[in-house]
Amino acid sequence: MSCLLYFVPVPQQGAAEAELRAAGAAHAVDGGANYAQETAGPAGPGYLVGRDAASLLYDPDRQTWEKAPVLVEGYAGPGYWVGFDTASPPGPADLAREKQLDGHWVELGDRHRWLVPVARMRSGVANVPRRVRLGAGGEKTLTIVPAYEALWAEACAFWGEWIAALDPDVPAAGEFTWVGRSKAGAVATRLDRCFDLTCTALAVNYRVGPPEISLLGLVDSENAADAPLALCDWPSVEALAKKAGASGAESTSPGAGA
Repeated sequence: MSCLLYFVPVPQQGAAEAELRAAGAAHAVDGGANYAQETAGPAGPGYLVGRDAASLLYDPDRQTWEKAPVLVEGYAGPGYWVGFDTASPPGPADLAREKQLDGHWVELGDRHRWLVPVARMRSGVANVPRRVRLGAGGEKTLTIVPAYEALWAEACAFWGEWIAALDPDVPAAGEFTWVGRSKAGAVATRLDRCFDLTCTALAVNYRVGPPEISLLGLVDSENAADAPLALCDWPSVEALAKKAGASGAESTSPGAGA
């Protein structure tokens, strides 16, 4: 088993887990068994936290470590470091959440296939968990579970950006850069936008955040748009266009002729 290791320079075990949550890394300690070991680390004495007790050894010659950037506004703690065994980086099977949303398998920068949830189906229908709510007149409607509202909104926004990018009559804004694909079938979007969307999508199915995704090298110039596209079900559009092309029928799918 490969796992991510977290080092927090604090004097108590309980403080280590609390610090990770406060620093925006709740995924490191929630949703499963955790182990902690007092030890020296990348920043002196502290605690190593991880999901495999046998891996809680600090060995900088055999491990890759990086201090996580501060991403929580107002956070003033000591921060934390993320690491792993250099010879055996954790992959999707090691970091998968117990419950995952269905989606598309996408090969990312580590050359492993990750399950990216489909939040917006190609038809425009939401594909995230919803619940029944009663209106003032007793009518029943499905509303998106609050925890997935941001995911749904991001998928819809990216869909609009992508369709606009494929429209030859819509010029790309000055701050946009072609990333991930050739202009013939690419998205005009910012690299940081693609990275943020990939982080949002993967966090649903895996115990990762932006620091882990950066350290593992999951987003690169070749695949930057792939996870965001999977989030809004673009692979299904491409599959339908390919099928229509193979049958000799003209496809009306957006971008099918790109």
